[in-house]
Amino acid sequence: MDFQWLEIEAFAQATEDNSRVKDAMYLFLPFKPKDRKDFKLDECSVTGTFGNEITIYRARLKKQPDINGVWKRVFSHINKEELAGEIEERLDSSLKFCMRFDKQIAYTGKFSLGGEDVVQLKGKVAAYPAKKENALKTLKKFFGNVNAV
Repeated sequence: MDFQWLEIEAFAQATEDNSRVKDAMYLFLPFKPKDRKDFKLDECSVTGTFGNEITIYRARLKKQPDINGVWKRVFSHINKEELAGEIEERLDSSLKFCMRFDKQIAYTGKFSLGGEDVVQLKGKVAAYPAKKENALKTLKKFFGNVNAV
């Protein structure tokens, strides 16, 4: 098991269509949310700096087949070799591996790394003992075996 959990998160500004934001998030899932009674999309409303309403959507996947399914979808659409060269920059001190995808492009059903308005994938790397060096080894092995996911 390479990841303990995987989280998909996106923000919806008051001017955005919330259903489109959800659709952009669902692009990453290996299943249709309506087909899974155990799938939960958390929703939280906050107020922005200028008083604007923002809705935060977040889904956390804990089942390994679901996590692997997300990675399979992502890696079938992006250059995994390029991403493998960025492992260290994408891993934080709490062993979370982060990727940000352009939300506007995800609306169209495509995957594109980067952007300012994003869908974020964040996964907790399973590394024992829990040290960054061990997590980097785990990720390098994971990216080396990514076709087996």
